[in-house]
Amino acid sequence: MTSGLTYVRTSGNLNYYYVSPTATYSATNVNFLEDDFRLNLGLRLKLFNSEQIRPYIEGGGVAGYLQLSYDSSLRTPAVVAAGSDFKTLENILEFGYYAEAGLELQTGKSWGIRLSYNYLNCTTRNILTFNNQTISYIGSSYNGALFWNL
Repeated sequence: MTSGLTYVRTSGNLNYYYVSPTATYSATNVNFLEDDFRLNLGLRLKLFNSEQIRPYIEGGGVAGYLQLSYDSSLRTPAVVAAGSDFKTLENILEFGYYAEAGLELQTGKSWGIRLSYNYLNCTTRNILTFNNQTISYIGSSYNGALFWNL
């Protein structure tokens, strides 16, 4: 059984579209900042368990919490004229799965180096400020880490 916590910060711009109880807000090229906290829980299978080299495969589920915030570029004349209940901050849940393949190299009595490739597939819940759409994304990464055997 394995678990992990990941934090990713991303920024960019998007087309904002939000329908509040009192108005509809629309703006293009709005700058955003996204903080993404993910927890993964999975199973690791070591293909063979030698003293120094241990290849493995791993897979499991991912749950995340995204915080999407918009800067002052959202406050266009059209948005401000439409009303004041537009969202500058939104909290979103995401769910998905991951797969990983790697190699553990035991370099000391109780510690070592882990090299791995990670595949991630996630989908968010509806994003109100993005025309109530979801975002599905696929990511991959190459990782290196130190580990300690407790």
